[in-house]
Amino acid sequence: MSVETASVIFYNRQKGFGFLKNIDTNEELFVHVSYLNVEDSNVLKTLNIGEYVEFESVTVKEENASTNDKRHAKNVTGLRKGKLMCEAKYEMKTKYAKSAEPENV
Repeated sequence: MSVETASVIFYNRQKGFGFLKNIDTNEELFVHVSYLNVEDSNVLKTLNIGEYVEFESVTVKEENASTNDKRHAKNVTGLRKGKLMCEAKYEMKTKYAKSAEPENV
């Protein structure tokens, strides 16, 4: 399976899904929160509109679809297998919170 690159065009954090646009083919792909790869389980998994990501695609046969099978994005990471923006934001928050804690005297 090859790694592809896309930008996030829509993501609903409450419902846990969104759509990516492949930068090479302009194809739109469905993405579910369960396919977002983050290292820290405390991170709230989400995507930001305009964020660039890498992913692998899988073809899914939809039961009620009268058209072709749909491609979904899975194993979604930041570029070059890096962190998603939600991970970077979480790390910045925790780092700032730790630095703001008063020292024991």
